[in-house]
Amino acid sequence: MNLNQSPSAPDGPPGISPQRRTHPLTWILASLLLILLPGYFLWRSRQLSAAQQLIQDCSFHHHCGHIISALETLVKANHSLQFSRLSNTHLAQAHLEHAHLENSLFNHTHLEHAHLQHAHLDSSSLFLAHLEHAYLQHAHLAKSHLEHAHLEKSHLDQAQLNSSHLQGTHLEDTHLYQVNLAQANLARAHLVHAYLYRADLSDANLERANLASAYFHRTNLERANLFRTNFIGAQHLSPSQLKSACYWELAFYQGHWERKRGKWIVNEKANQLYLDQLKQDKASDPQEPVDCSRWE
Repeated sequence: MNLNQSPSAPDGPPGISPQRRTHPLTWILASLLLILLPGYFLWRSRQLSAAQQLIQDCSFHHHCGHIISALETLVKANHSLQFSRLSNTHLAQAHLEHAHLENSLFNHTHLEHAHLQHAHLDSSSLFLAHLEHAYLQHAHLAKSHLEHAHLEKSHLDQAQLNSSHLQGTHLEDTHLYQVNLAQANLARAHLVHAYLYRADLSDANLERANLASAYFHRTNLERANLFRTNFIGAQHLSPSQLKSACYWELAFYQGHWERKRGKWIVNEKANQLYLDQLKQDKASDPQEPVDCSRWE
C-alpha cells in the first residue's frame, strides 16, 4: 500500500456518508410534487366552486343538470350543504352518506335507492318525497317533515326520527330496527308489515295509523296514542306493551284484509272478545297508571 496516496474523498457534500445520499429520483419526484400540487389544489378549488354553482342554479333557477355529481363531490369533500333547496329534483341512487343537509328542502324530490346512511337531515322538509328502497341507516331526521312521503321498503335501522312529522307517510315493509320514533307524529301513517324490533315509539302519536301485520318484539309503546290504531295481524305484540300505551282499548286487533274492497275489515265480535281478555289479564297491568294527559 502506498502510504503517500491520500484517501479518495467520498462523493457528495462533506459529512454525509454514501449510504445516506439522496437518490436522484427522489429529488426529481419532490420537484414534480412542488410543481403539480399547486395545480391540483387550484383544480380542486375550481371543481368545488363549480359544484356549488350547480347547486345554486338548481335551487334558484331549476337548472339541475349533473346535480347528483355536484352533490356527491361536495359531500366527499365534507362540505356542508345545510339549507339546500332541492325540491322537485331527481336524486335517485345518489351517494350522500354522512352528508350535512340540515334544514334543507326536498319536497317532491325523488330519492329512490339513495344512499343516505349517517346523513344529517334534521329539521329538513321531505313532504311527498320518494324514498322507496332508500338506505337511511343511522340517519339523523329529528324534527323532519316527511308527511305523505313514500318510504316503502326503505332501510331506517337505528335512524333518529324523534319528534318527526310522519302523518300519512308510507312505511310499508320498512326496516325500522331500533329506530327512534319517540314523540313522532305518525297519525294515519301506513306501516303494514313494518319491522319494528326494539323500536322506540314512546309518546308517539299513532292515531288511526295502520300497523297491520307489523313486527313488535320488544317495541317501546309507552304513552303512545293508540286511538283507532290498526293492529290486525300484528306479530309479537304483548298485553304489557299495549297497556303501557294510551287508548289501547280503542284500537283494532281482530279482522282481515278484504281484497275486493281494498281495506281492512274489523271483526267487531272477535275484537271485543280480545279486549275483554286483555282487561281480565291483570298480570299485564302496569304498576303505575299511564300518564295520557298529553293526548287529552
